[in-house]
Amino acid sequence: MDIAILAPIPVEYRAVMACLEDTREEAKNGQYYTVGAFRGKHQSYSIVLRQTGSRNNEVALAAERIIQLYQPTIIILTGIAGGVKDAGIGDVVVATQAYGYEAGKSTDDGFSSRPNVLPYSPELIELARAAEEEKQVVVVAADPPPAACPGNCAFPDLFSPF
Repeated sequence: MDIAILAPIPVEYRAVMACLEDTREEAKNGQYYTVGAFRGKHQSYSIVLRQTGSRNNEVALAAERIIQLYQPTIIILTGIAGGVKDAGIGDVVVATQAYGYEAGKSTDDGFSSRPNVLPYSPELIELARAAEEEKQVVVVAADPPPAACPGNCAFPDLFSPF
């Protein structure tokens, strides 16, 4: 499988579904997955899509299962990116740094935070910027048009995007 997409809420699931062709439902281990194809300008991709629920533990469990079952090359989490200041609906947010904010230790002076900084993909950031410049982003309906938003990402230990 080329790409796995996790959609926490129904509106995100439907938006991704609108971009897929040749879809079918697959039942695996009591869970349903939508498998389809995305045909781009120069390449086609096989896609597996799962609506996860919006809680971190639901998304983490769905990510673990979809990786085990389909071994995707890329995994994408859809969402509204409420914590990214300038991101709008339809924008593509690519992490330039990722912080695990729950790491630290208890000391006599209180809790000492030690955020875990994870690596990012410079290639993915450049690809997002290039797609934005060339207006290669697929939009079902968006006003204003989507943009690429490189920025920091913070996450709890329960769900790491990397």
